[in-house]
Amino acid sequence: MTIVRRGTFLFALGLAACSSGAGNSGGVATGGGGGGGFGNFGGTGATGAGTGTGGGGAVGAQGGSGGSGAGAGGGAPSCASGMPAAFAAAPASLSLPAARCGVQFDALGKASGALEYTLMDLAADGVPDLVVHQDDCDPVLGQSRWDVYAGSASGLAPTPTAFSLPAPRCGVAFDRPARSSGALEYALLDATGDDVVDLVVHQDDCDATLGATHWDVYPGSASGFAPTPTALTLPAARCGVAWDRLGRATGALEYSLMDLSGDGFADLVVHQDDCDAAIGQSRWDVYAGSAAGFAATPSAYTLPAARCAVNWDKPGRSTGALEYSLLDLTGDGRSDLVVLQDDCDAAVGQSRWDVYPGSAAGFAAAPSPYTLPAMRCAVPWDAAGQSYGAVHYSLLDVSCDSFPDLVVTRDDCDATVGQSRWDVYAGNATGLAQAPASVALPAPRCGTSFDAPGKSSGALHFGVFAWSPTDHPSLLVTRDSCDANVGAAHWDYYLAQ
Repeated sequence: MTIVRRGTFLFALGLAACSSGAGNSGGVATGGGGGGGFGNFGGTGATGAGTGTGGGGAVGAQGGSGGSGAGAGGGAPSCASGMPAAFAAAPASLSLPAARCGVQFDALGKASGALEYTLMDLAADGVPDLVVHQDDCDPVLGQSRWDVYAGSASGLAPTPTAFSLPAPRCGVAFDRPARSSGALEYALLDATGDDVVDLVVHQDDCDATLGATHWDVYPGSASGFAPTPTALTLPAARCGVAWDRLGRATGALEYSLMDLSGDGFADLVVHQDDCDAAIGQSRWDVYAGSAAGFAATPSAYTLPAARCAVNWDKPGRSTGALEYSLLDLTGDGRSDLVVLQDDCDAAVGQSRWDVYPGSAAGFAAAPSPYTLPAMRCAVPWDAAGQSYGAVHYSLLDVSCDSFPDLVVTRDDCDATVGQSRWDVYAGNATGLAQAPASVALPAPRCGTSFDAPGKSSGALHFGVFAWSPTDHPSLLVTRDSCDANVGAAHWDYYLAQ
């Protein structure tokens, strides 16, 4: 997983398959859907535990506005700008370590069973490492160490190195990358701003000050997390609600972690407060983040006027009269407020999106139009992504230019889409291209076409992934029911070029 340095939220956006779309952002822990892939511009995700393929971003890419969760450090992608013409017709092999405790590495992560593991860039070199954090055959795993199979251009190391853990707290071991319930709640977050993942404890039943005055941060390094924590200061509770979670989507106080300032530190952003009606109406309150903690007092982040009688009291909405997300459509590294659908304006989602550009002080009072291509198969572009219906599409920076591209992976009115090619509408600061570029696909495998950005069930498991920071988003196959070696000895990698 990687922290999305330029993204909207700085929580877990796992290095995983990147099928995006509203409600799927987030990584292992929260976000209701799982990790994002390289450059994926995911939609708004709800807070709630879950793993799988979903929105969010990876190494240095723009993440969707997802829920809180676990994440790891990483630098910005360095792939050359330009639209690839195709994924390689034949894959390269990425080597895997031997199975452990009878479990093969045939997925990008597993959150249950005899072996639990995740892909995280713990070395902060832009290449993922495979991190085993629980092993029924090795009780020390998750108690004093994680095992890390270092990533390289050729795959994963055959033998692991130890990554040290602090002692368990309140009877709870660090045998997962994150916990969002129970006696101890924690996540992986780059709290120190050095692009290296830190272990952040935000709730502890054995320490009432956790979540009230501070979070505990175990700084990360190449060899592990520090044995003792440092305090990350918190502001005073608001409306009777403590900051004992990384985000809240319901209740008297709703808040999220977002880097609204674009400085690489998460800011604590209050977007709804039952004790202050102006929050979500005319402003959000932002407690600026730093390596030492959050500011004691907030600064105001201005909001545009309500639209279609809907306020901006959430970081995103995927249902109702107004649907919007936080995305960086202007390519400046700041979150923009993007209206995708408006019951009071039929042109929104049909011919344009409305973009309220973000700045250090707030969102613009008036929107700029972001042009859309014509509908396909009678389906409008009224969401950040869609994985059902006649047309399936996602926002993904295929061209590595820091602007999202609209990628159509399936079209019921054109059977060749998803079979032999994807259609990509290149993005820029003012909109999406009117005509798509064609990106050729490899032949179907095991009777399965590449008609989605990722699949984690069925005969073929794959996702969109950049193994190296110099790679464009590429296709990574982790399991193939017709080839027992895939997931046992190697993964297959179709490089975009």
